[in-house]
Amino acid sequence: MKRLTLTILLLFTASAALADVVLYLYPSIIAANNQVRLSSIASIDAGQSERESAASIVIPSALYRDGFVDKRELLTFVSSRFSGPVSIFGSAVKINFLQKKNEPAVWQGIARGKIVKVVYSSGAIKIEVRGKALKSGMPGEIISVRVNRRIIRAVVIDGERVEKQL
Repeated sequence: MKRLTLTILLLFTASAALADVVLYLYPSIIAANNQVRLSSIASIDAGQSERESAASIVIPSALYRDGFVDKRELLTFVSSRFSGPVSIFGSAVKINFLQKKNEPAVWQGIARGKIVKVVYSSGAIKIEVRGKALKSGMPGEIISVRVNRRIIRAVVIDGERVEKQL
């Protein structure tokens, strides 16, 4: 057991020693504005000049559109910014944004009585029809929807669509 621990420690140290820049991803962050910097999502281990340039890198919003910055996405983005190798430890960072005090909460669900797009899906085949929500719901919740004269139960996708798996 000691030998295994020592081997893992040596491999970890050796891989980090080969890289000019090593990033240790935080599990999650809370961002106050829409500009997320590399120094906000990771601890940076590098030389002084690399650390300063890395800290000023702004992460494009396309990388965290889904609320996460993935290790592979980040490596592809930052590897072109440095001349030497880059190592990243951690799998992803969850990005949460603070809501401004005078900004009203944004309803991302479906309100009862709203006309919605009902997506029937079976594998690669998808059919869209209109329906009326009989219940309010947030993304991921199951609600009742009237389609023509039938009532179905479907999963809320966003504020406009629900999905019914066939």
